[in-house]
Amino acid sequence: MSLATTPGRLAHALGLALLLSLFTVVPAQAQWINEFHYDNAGTDEGEAIEVVLPSSANPADFDLYLYNGSTGAVYGGSPVNLATFTAGSSEAGFTVYSADIAGIQNGAPDGLALTENGTLVPGQFLSYEGSFDATDGPAVGETSTDIGVAEDPAPDAGQSLQLIGTGSAYAEFTWSGPAAASFGSVNDGQTVAASSTPIVTFTAAGGSVAEGDDATLTVTLDFPNDTPDGNPVTVTVTFDEDASTATEGDDFSGPTPVQVMFDGTTDNAEQSVTVSTISGDGNEGDETAVFDLFIAGGIADLGTPATFTLAIEDGEAPEPARVQVIHNAPDPAAEFVDISIVDVGEGGDGATFQDVPFRDATPFFDLAPGTYNVLVTDEENLAIVIIDETVTVVSGETYQLIASGVADPSQFEPNPSGQDIAATLFVDANAQETSTLPGAVQINVVHGTTDAPEVDVLNAGNGDLLVDDLVYGDLSGYLGFDDNQILLALSATDGSGILGLFVADFNGADGDALTLLLSGFLTPENDQGGPELGVLAVRPDGTSFLLTQLYDVDIAEARALPNGSLVLIEGVVTRAMGAFTRMQDETGGITIRQTSGAFFDDVADGTIAPGTEIGLIGFTSEFNQLKQINGSDLQDYTVRDSVGVPEPQIVSLEEIANNGEEYESELIQVLNLA
Repeated sequence: MSLATTPGRLAHALGLALLLSLFTVVPAQAQWINEFHYDNAGTDEGEAIEVVLPSSANPADFDLYLYNGSTGAVYGGSPVNLATFTAGSSEAGFTVYSADIAGIQNGAPDGLALTENGTLVPGQFLSYEGSFDATDGPAVGETSTDIGVAEDPAPDAGQSLQLIGTGSAYAEFTWSGPAAASFGSVNDGQTVAASSTPIVTFTAAGGSVAEGDDATLTVTLDFPNDTPDGNPVTVTVTFDEDASTATEGDDFSGPTPVQVMFDGTTDNAEQSVTVSTISGDGNEGDETAVFDLFIAGGIADLGTPATFTLAIEDGEAPEPARVQVIHNAPDPAAEFVDISIVDVGEGGDGATFQDVPFRDATPFFDLAPGTYNVLVTDEENLAIVIIDETVTVVSGETYQLIASGVADPSQFEPNPSGQDIAATLFVDANAQETSTLPGAVQINVVHGTTDAPEVDVLNAGNGDLLVDDLVYGDLSGYLGFDDNQILLALSATDGSGILGLFVADFNGADGDALTLLLSGFLTPENDQGGPELGVLAVRPDGTSFLLTQLYDVDIAEARALPNGSLVLIEGVVTRAMGAFTRMQDETGGITIRQTSGAFFDDVADGTIAPGTEIGLIGFTSEFNQLKQINGSDLQDYTVRDSVGVPEPQIVSLEEIANNGEEYESELIQVLNLA
């Protein structure tokens, strides 16, 4: 326990201690265990416990604990809340509550305890067939009180131990029995009389006040027998700092502790305490100040409620959350969707986006703090629900809601890592709109390809590992980059190969935080013909685009790709003259057309000549059916060794006539032209 304090807290504590020390407090116990049965001849039956509470009390504030006398520990599913008990008869302002509780132990010794709001009710740690010390629970460190009667020897079924006598407090009754059980009503031989001891309570358990306004806490003194006795009662109202989120002096002024006085001549007399709340700067959020009652002088009992919780409502509107929605669910059935974000409370806030295409995103937008139902539905039939999730957003935080997965996983290739691919929302509660690194771009990589294995993400330019062991559904967190362009490699962690190379161009994105999502299917032919694997880049403004994929292929494969594909190819030059250079490998040939620039100059000065091995990266195109890499489409090239011109392929005129396209830009020799 820490005894550290501040001068203000010390003065508060000393002031309260001084006030309480000036008076003698005489409590009267107005709640008690009244009857119980734990043993009978043969198999135990009808085991039960009965408790008497003031009729004004809330049974949910009380708990019953069963204690094992052998160990001193609680047992049997304790505690049992009295809200689960059945209310029985009422008499003189008291109500009887009872419950059947099987498995009550048979003593030598065992016990039971009653608590109010987690605190042991004085005198209500009782035992039978002996006493013992509690080792845990609310009575820990206490010695039980043996009630002096027992069901030993075991009586017939239908008997119990019970209080008899006349009174309004536990100490005024006597334990007796076994006698015929009377659970749910006052015992035979027992008269519960209206207490003459006045009851002190707050008139309400709580209230609310707008920040900057005053609140009134009202304390009342009630005589249960409606007959004032003329004896003064002094009550202290004190601030419960530990139970509060508000701070005295910063959020309100009291003062506390403060006394209110009753002269005892009026039933249901009331006294008020004013609490002045203090307006703060900015959005602090709602806070609570908890106040407790103490009997400081005279004879009285605390009733319920003896605690008042004051909600201090912040006058400033809470800062909204920032939210971006991304559609990355590749299921062909979800090509276009409607997305609805509906407040499940009464705030009425939310958002709706219609006809959202796959790989589209919203800009970040404001959303009031709260809990929302997010529905992703078919654009044409709202009854077809693809995703139905609940999301809670917090004031001032930034989120991305990423629609992912497929509607019916049984119709798609399973995830190689065993991840669930059913349509769902990936919720990133740590999203960013801007980079936290001055002048640099940050990217967050999201594995959103259902049929792709666990991957590493590498900088293919230098081999650096950027992200490792990313499985479907994982987010990497934000990584910083100083380079304006980087070649990313997606590599299966099981060593099965590179899934793809992608050019990430960050030009113009300085200071942004981008999201890169693995998107589409690795094997579309096994996934309902859905979209192919790509890497989707999403900017904070909602702009989304696919990174350019670099195909590391042979020349025949490069020729077969759609025009505009970025390819990495290698080959040997067979012709280098002017603007047109031909190169080929074992699979095919292609033309490099350059009318100026470094490549053109290398051809002109003989650096690139027939027999020179070169590697290059460029975008393919076609002109008059000639497959080429033309002009600015050439991105980069490397001149390697001179390996000699390859031997020409021997073909006939008939082969050229029938399959000439297969020999385009390749070195050939035609025989027998005569």
